[in-house]
Amino acid sequence: MGNERVYLVHIAAATLLVFLAGVLSAITVPFFGGPDEKNHYNSVVRVVDGGGWPLPYTARVMPAVDLAWLESGRASASAPDFDQVPLAVNRSSVLEEPNFALLSAEIDNMVQHPPAYYFLTASVVAMTDLDSLRWDQAMLVMRIFSAFLVSLSVPAIAGIVRLVTGSRSLGAVGAYALLAIPFFTGFGGLVSNDTLLVPTISGALYFLIRAWKSNTRTTFLLVAAGILLGVSLLTKGFALFAIPLFVFLSFVAVFSKKPTKMRGTVIALIAPSIAALIGGWWWIRNLILLGSVQPSVSGTLRVALDEPLSNINVLSYFGNFWLRFNSLFWARGVRPVDGGNELPAVLLGVAGVAFVVAFVVVALYSRNRGMTFLLLSFPAIIIAVLFANSLSVYETYGVADRGVQGRYVFAGIAAYSLIVAGFVGILGRKLTPRNRNRLFVGVVASSAAIAWANIAWLLISSWPNGYSEQVPGLEAVSGYFGVSLLVYVALTGSALAVLIGAYIAHSKLSQPEGFASDLTDLAPIQSSNAPTQRGTTEK
Repeated sequence: MGNERVYLVHIAAATLLVFLAGVLSAITVPFFGGPDEKNHYNSVVRVVDGGGWPLPYTARVMPAVDLAWLESGRASASAPDFDQVPLAVNRSSVLEEPNFALLSAEIDNMVQHPPAYYFLTASVVAMTDLDSLRWDQAMLVMRIFSAFLVSLSVPAIAGIVRLVTGSRSLGAVGAYALLAIPFFTGFGGLVSNDTLLVPTISGALYFLIRAWKSNTRTTFLLVAAGILLGVSLLTKGFALFAIPLFVFLSFVAVFSKKPTKMRGTVIALIAPSIAALIGGWWWIRNLILLGSVQPSVSGTLRVALDEPLSNINVLSYFGNFWLRFNSLFWARGVRPVDGGNELPAVLLGVAGVAFVVAFVVVALYSRNRGMTFLLLSFPAIIIAVLFANSLSVYETYGVADRGVQGRYVFAGIAAYSLIVAGFVGILGRKLTPRNRNRLFVGVVASSAAIAWANIAWLLISSWPNGYSEQVPGLEAVSGYFGVSLLVYVALTGSALAVLIGAYIAHSKLSQPEGFASDLTDLAPIQSSNAPTQRGTTEK
């Protein structure tokens, strides 16, 4: 039981660290600095204001959101005479409209997505006093709630890795490894529907794999998985690409218990049926009302070339596609247009190469390579679709970088954690228990260091900028967000305290051989997340 308690401490610590890093990102990246954040914010505010979810091509950016955009320091061609950028305490309320006319109304392209994230986030914002809530405070509420949503994926991902490898410590490695992707924690601090997609998909996969590995009745686990996949289908279209994996795991989980064919098929269809009832109907509704599974508002705004491009070097194009995808997978902080600096390309390239090396090692030597390939099938489908769509857009419109976003595979991030944990497990095969514990501590410390080094980079390289007063960096970011410097210190101090607390528990509560004595992928497959399987022993 000692090592089980330590495992729970580590998972709680990793979850808190992901949340704290997301909150720090929320008060570091300038308002509207996230991908499509203006439109994400607009859709939440529209729901709060009772505007609901209009059909694509009909939703516009609200005047109150345009005012917030201007007050954040961003210029707009629709308001050429606006030249006053107020201090945080003087910013407008969340629903306050400008007292001057705007020359145009921008289309809100977020209504091409399902509405689950926006209604859920709006319900949180609506709990506040909207009459006195400033727009910047409303955005911080949305950002922090998004960070909370992303943190919910951590226990599920750790559970997946533990169930597959049979190792508590590798499960914890899978959780902490998420900190080594700066943008995974960073995008959690932004307003985005991806932040609901990640925990729902991760949770659904956890319940399915647990149903597979468990010897007990699996109906409840299948129902839970169906509910979560249903919510993900009502969140974003990328959930559609998880359906093949989801259905396959449902049937494997059920038929691993050797039921009759009829009974097994009926039970295996429980989860997909629930998912279809909760979220699948949305996509059928799109086909009926709009004539496509997912309409593209942005596509209607592009101007096609007179003649499509020809003689495209597909191999060269894929190389450029992969470089952009890799860089936006690992990091996307404060953009240069917002006064920031991108992380050095060499660091992002090294990270990408290191991950490919880890994958090759796992593919060649891990006994869990089959499950690794299975989980990779989901993000692989996403990447293939992104490439095909990007190439088509380039050929038709001459734009080479549209829709190439690394965060799009975060919904399948469990595959990344399983690869990292598998690689560490291979390294730990021939190590003594003491050295396995040292390796574990090193992985945890380095992952946390990467996350906080990225936050320090954002603060140092991005502030002051054109949106803030020209004062020293920390003072500039504090004044811009209206947040005391003590908050930044407290959040970082809390993260350090969490790490120290986890290390103390790791040292004091674990069994004599140490918590990470099972830091190897050769451990027997079992987990206290599910009853011990036949033929295994409880560690």
